[in-house]
Amino acid sequence: MSVKNQKALIIAVWLLVIANLFLPTPGWLDQILKVAGIFLVVAHVLECLMFSRKIRAYHRPALKGYLLVLVFGVVHLNTLPDYIK
Repeated sequence: MSVKNQKALIIAVWLLVIANLFLPTPGWLDQILKVAGIFLVVAHVLECLMFSRKIRAYHRPALKGYLLVLVFGVVHLNTLPDYIK
């Protein structure tokens, strides 16, 4: 799967999670989407913390890099060259 397709899939998941906050789905799907949202936020914040040197090395301003990692996670990090220092 190409990076473009992976990012499109991630955007779709984020849209489902956000839509579920405003228009809760009935039954068990509501809870699954809430747990998935919490997992995504926690995982992507941890990725930002773990890879902050790499993000700051390749993004000016660094805020753009952090936002891209918060949305796309490791998929975006894999598009950056290896950081050696």
